[in-house]
Amino acid sequence: MSQGLSAALHLCAFCLCLLLASASARAQGWGGACLAAAGGIERGRGIPDGLLYAVSLAESGRWDPEARRGFAWPWTVRAGADAFVLDTKPEAIRTVRRLRAEGRRNIDVGCAQINLMYHPDAFRDLEEAFDPAANLAYAAGFLVRLKGETGSWEDAVARYHSADPARGPGYREKVYRHWASLEGAPTETVLASLAASATGAVPGGGRAPGAGAIALQGLFTLPQIVAGPARRAGQQSTPARVPPGAIAILRPSGASAAARGLWSVIRPKEGGQR
Repeated sequence: MSQGLSAALHLCAFCLCLLLASASARAQGWGGACLAAAGGIERGRGIPDGLLYAVSLAESGRWDPEARRGFAWPWTVRAGADAFVLDTKPEAIRTVRRLRAEGRRNIDVGCAQINLMYHPDAFRDLEEAFDPAANLAYAAGFLVRLKGETGSWEDAVARYHSADPARGPGYREKVYRHWASLEGAPTETVLASLAASATGAVPGGGRAPGAGAIALQGLFTLPQIVAGPARRAGQQSTPARVPPGAIAILRPSGASAAARGLWSVIRPKEGGQR
């Protein structure tokens, strides 16, 4: 191989590394906007530490393979079965306007995926709807209201995404798995709740609908953050599923022996991620 060709290949490799690093840094920065907003709002509204952000991870979370972690993504739009992850806030706003022009009204937006049809007065406009702090502040108010109606945070979380009682336990389990993965989360409380879900036990006796049927897998099911340009010239942003094995297995580090025993009931099997 000539010296000139070798130098050119090294230069190309170097440029590619810079491009991937830049994309990953942008992903972490934008995803960090939801996290930064959630902490202060949780403290201000008396929500347990990390719970609001765990909800946002369940709603708009996606996996960044470069950072090897998930982020709640502020420029996320979902309309029915169609989910879009956009590079910028203006793109997200244009996407909602396009969907509305097509006659679609059931649209979720932002960090906490607030539904614009069921919550028509949540925001002044789309600019505010996609503001991470405004989006999460509304989500926090809704979660606090549900807690007042149901009497517990667990039941409030179960009703956040849907009032359908058959869907609540599965959604709550998804949120609590995210919560357990966050640094500083109340590990034993979360693990106890997950173990109850896995074994079918519910407060007051009985069994939860569909208990034991939900495996600890597939946490990030919305479009993933790709390490590299999110779009190439002339291509639209399109949904993409997280590849198998992308999600790091959660472990209750530092938990008591009792909590580790609970973990053995619900821990994910190696492989099988979807």
